[in-house]
Amino acid sequence: MSKLGEEVSEFKRKLIRINDNERNEDIIEKTGIIARELSKITESLEDQVQFLNAIKFINKRYENSRSYNEIFQNNQEYHAYLGTLEFRKKFSLRLETIISKFNIFNNDWERLEYKVQQQESYTDTRDSLKSIVETLKQNNTSHWENWLKILDADIKIEDEFLEKQRHNPSQKANYDDFHEKQSRYKTKLKERDKSSQLAQDIQRLATELADIKANFDLSDFPKDVEKFFKSVDNRFETATLEYLTPEVLEWITEHNYLKNFKVERKH
Repeated sequence: MSKLGEEVSEFKRKLIRINDNERNEDIIEKTGIIARELSKITESLEDQVQFLNAIKFINKRYENSRSYNEIFQNNQEYHAYLGTLEFRKKFSLRLETIISKFNIFNNDWERLEYKVQQQESYTDTRDSLKSIVETLKQNNTSHWENWLKILDADIKIEDEFLEKQRHNPSQKANYDDFHEKQSRYKTKLKERDKSSQLAQDIQRLATELADIKANFDLSDFPKDVEKFFKSVDNRFETATLEYLTPEVLEWITEHNYLKNFKVERKH
């Protein structure tokens, strides 16, 4: 938890103690409103700081890549400083400013006997928190989506082509591996909480998928051969000799698959 998160958590505990000791319903209501508002914003800030760690990983991974500008386009602050000491200093300074405002609000809160809901010290704290959360959210989301577009372009494969790999016996293992990793990749993309670990997992799967894709058979897979293997692979029907055209026989002979099949009389 960040220092600011700890400050707000301590403040929430203080509110609970106040509510336990107070019988004034107006004070109890106001403390509840402030606690909920600040808690919600602070939790969002914690999420975005975690998200920022994911963007830092992407920044480091692509800093010497031609794709770097595609990810961090038109954002000089992130583009130049993300992950550097200067960026961390600027970010920490902004958080320290918010913490100072929070402390002013906390002091006013006690001095004015818990009646500062509309005081400038409270609205300053709340609005500063909202501002930094929104800034982080917009930038994090933009760069994350740009990164995913690059990954998707690297691993994209037409369904028709992938289906051909499925029925090509020389590519069956690659197809199964690709299909399994693609499923895990899509599951990872749906995770709500963004983090450095999630970014690393997605990057690793995308790299593995791109490697498998590079090993697929890019040559033309004859349609008759594809029909033959589709029939052979179908558990619910028996492939008949009508599929064994001269072109199919030539192909399986050239690829040394002739001994993989036998002919049985249909009863």
